[in-house]
Amino acid sequence: SDCHYGLLPSRALDAHEESVQSAHARNAALGKLAHSSKNAMTLVVRQRECSGASLRRAKRLQVGRLHPLCYLGASRADAQLSALQTPLLAQLRGWRPKETVFEDGIMKEMRQSCAGMVRRADEDESAAT
Repeated sequence: SDCHYGLLPSRALDAHEESVQSAHARNAALGKLAHSSKNAMTLVVRQRECSGASLRRAKRLQVGRLHPLCYLGASRADAQLSALQTPLLAQLRGWRPKETVFEDGIMKEMRQSCAGMVRRADEDESAAT
């Protein structure tokens, strides 16, 4: 009941992933083990559904804070920096551009030309009512 959950910083995950990939490159047997464990995990996911109680507990978890294990080897300054970075990274992940890659000049011109027609149609509709 006294279990701690939290986020792992992407810096730590990236470093760990690089070390795992280099270990796989050095040892061919690890690749075979990774393949068989991936297949086993696919079977587990396919055959097992979580209970409603588990879903409710998972939704109540506070996932916005760092996992306590991240603080063990880190200095206080690293922990404070990571605490400042977390909200900023969340904002960056949620950011969406106003126009897509395909909307360079052509779509902007089409929107401007159609805006007049839409405005006139709205004016005509409001005048009719």
